[in-house]
Amino acid sequence: MSSLLIVEDEQIVALSLKIELESLGYEVVGIANSEDEALALFTEKNPDLVLMDINLESGGSGINAAKKINAIKNIPIIYVTAYANDDIIESANSANPIGYIVKPYNLREVRAVIETALNRFRYEDEITSSEARLKLAIEAANLNVWEYNPEAEHLVFTGTEMLQKYFGHLSPLPFNEFISMVHEQDKWKVESLLKEGQKSNQKIRIKSPLSDEQYWFEVYTSDIKLQGGDTPIGAMKDVTETETYIRELKVSKSVFSHIADGILVLNKECEITKANPAFCKLIGYPLSQLINKNYHAIVKRERAEDINQQPWEDLCSRREETFKTESGELFYALVNGKLISHQDQSDELVMIVTDISELKMAERKLQYQAYRDELTGMYNRTYMNRAFANPQEFFDSGKFTLMFIDLDSFKLINDTYGHSYGDVILAEFAWRLKHIFRSSDIMIRHGGDEFVLMLDGQLTANDISKIANSINKAISEPFKCKDVSISLTCSIGIAQWDDTISDTSDLMKRADIAMYAAKNGGKNDFRFYQEDMGSSAQYQLFLEQGLKLAIENELLELWLQPIFDNKGEISSAEGLCRWRDKATGFISPNDFIPIAESSWLIFPLGELMLKKVCDAIEHLSNAGFTDIKLGLNLSAKQLSHPSLPAKFEEIISSKQVSPNNITLEITETALTDTPAIKNIERLREIGFSIALDDFGRGYSSLELLQQFDLDILKIDRVFIEGIPDDSKARKVCEHMVNLSKSLGYKVVVEGIESAKQSEYFAQEPAIHQQGFYHAKPMPLSLFLSLLSGQSHSAPEQHFAVDEQ
Repeated sequence: MSSLLIVEDEQIVALSLKIELESLGYEVVGIANSEDEALALFTEKNPDLVLMDINLESGGSGINAAKKINAIKNIPIIYVTAYANDDIIESANSANPIGYIVKPYNLREVRAVIETALNRFRYEDEITSSEARLKLAIEAANLNVWEYNPEAEHLVFTGTEMLQKYFGHLSPLPFNEFISMVHEQDKWKVESLLKEGQKSNQKIRIKSPLSDEQYWFEVYTSDIKLQGGDTPIGAMKDVTETETYIRELKVSKSVFSHIADGILVLNKECEITKANPAFCKLIGYPLSQLINKNYHAIVKRERAEDINQQPWEDLCSRREETFKTESGELFYALVNGKLISHQDQSDELVMIVTDISELKMAERKLQYQAYRDELTGMYNRTYMNRAFANPQEFFDSGKFTLMFIDLDSFKLINDTYGHSYGDVILAEFAWRLKHIFRSSDIMIRHGGDEFVLMLDGQLTANDISKIANSINKAISEPFKCKDVSISLTCSIGIAQWDDTISDTSDLMKRADIAMYAAKNGGKNDFRFYQEDMGSSAQYQLFLEQGLKLAIENELLELWLQPIFDNKGEISSAEGLCRWRDKATGFISPNDFIPIAESSWLIFPLGELMLKKVCDAIEHLSNAGFTDIKLGLNLSAKQLSHPSLPAKFEEIISSKQVSPNNITLEITETALTDTPAIKNIERLREIGFSIALDDFGRGYSSLELLQQFDLDILKIDRVFIEGIPDDSKARKVCEHMVNLSKSLGYKVVVEGIESAKQSEYFAQEPAIHQQGFYHAKPMPLSLFLSLLSGQSHSAPEQHFAVDEQ
């Protein structure tokens, strides 16, 4: 198991990386977030590899930390960084890293880089060790002469005292003591050589009693005998280093032949003198065609003048190269060169070539993903910010025209058909845009259903108008989504660069303001930014963004306007939404309700107000007023939403409120919309009462009224204004009341503003009254006070609440 040290100043990133690496079987011995901590942990834990963040912010520099670690011990260090510009790479290379991982990273690629680094480091270390042993192996031999006395059974060594370090003392050495040091498998060689006195040489292994280490000796036996032919003579030579070297050469040869990385050997003329099978396979040439071929002939250079210009010394560095195969294809490799110097000055350069084509492809994929929107293939916001920060890098003049596109009512499509349908539309719309714009233009998905277009060059207003018309034409063609054909429009805001622009963010604000102007002008249009748009558009933006936050934080209030029976007692109340901003004060419903209607906010707004109605009913019940019904207004847009009944049923169920206590007030427009009609029928089945609000102003007719089951008709205030003095108004109103009664509907007259009007309608017991004469809308606390009779004597004065 390889041990790793992570040096990263972002704790969440470091912990996430630790967990992922441990899941791959690595041992993470520690996490450091500064230079000093990295050095301390490295000294203590001695890891196999270090993952080093280049920028440690206030904790110092990862490059300095790497240099300090390398000063202690040569170890593989991989930089993990979000920054990979030339200056950083040049500075980082001074610490001799073994690789880079660019954030955000892919776990599979991280593992590949780590394993490649560990393997390559081991191979490089083996080559370095082999070089050292090679120098030792070619030093002058040091022979030791020996004589064997069979009568005394001892060995006498002459000519050197170096054997003392093996045997512990000088000659003579008892033969039994000597033979006890010889390896069991080699004892027979010694006994036959010495006792029989045959001329030959053998390699034997001796274990020193001092160090308990094993040494190799080459034992030479002569046919010359001393002392009348009874004393054999010979020599011993310590060949431990040579024997080790030979064995390692066999390993090196095996590595050279079987290693997955390519190995090249070059002479000073950069001609290839050796190449292993792995490199031949990578490059596609047989070995016979590679030998004597110039290295630069198989490497791709950006410029022709770079060929053969790279100094010999530079080839020793660790670097990336692009090689040209025999078939003309390219592959990317990490190359590490090592200069080998020989005594005859025939220096050679050994190069290890690691194929990193997959890593480069992964890097490009990561870069693509970092700057591209996955759904549409357009550039994303990150890329837009890059272009905004340095437009000169993307456009010759450094100036551009900005288009901000917002798809009209797109959220309704997602809510009605589902996000899969919405995704199909977004991808198709992006594809249509790509066929309108030039390659030098930049197309960006800003988020959701918003797109930003950066148009290169100084375009005229006429040119830009043609482009905007092309966009509107492109989107006008219905989108085919599975079994549904969906029509769509968009609003476009346009801002052109001029001398009043301070930076690109100003341009974006202007395009945004112009887009809101197009949307407020009826949608399906485009607008150029004008100075007078600023304040109006900013207020509209404030309303939309503020309303969104107010809904999310449940800051909107439920106010109630009482409805009275003919005896002057409260029978029910209409629930109304009020928005009181801390800084601005009361914001008129006439300002924010249209904003909600024109956007998706009307849906969460309706859900929030239903929750508040349920809460108010609970308060009323706790106070003993269990028979008071509360009303809630619903727009035709809300009623068209397919999930509205299920959502409303879910809310009242969670609040444990009976739907019989709630009246949903709808407009006549809803009765002309098929999806809305189905939802109205379902809401009535659930138990809600249905009131037709503003009756008489819309599209209603006797035929429509006969088709639907309603509970309440609320006669609009325009029919009440002339009563009781205007005879025509009285007749119209009388017929409307009789019609409602004949259909079995409860009647509420709206807009009662005088005692005469109230007295006139009080003559009819079935008519209920609502209007400022009785009470304006009020908070729940005041409504409870009114119910409790605390101010019943003068409700029109006490409850004339000023909303502004």
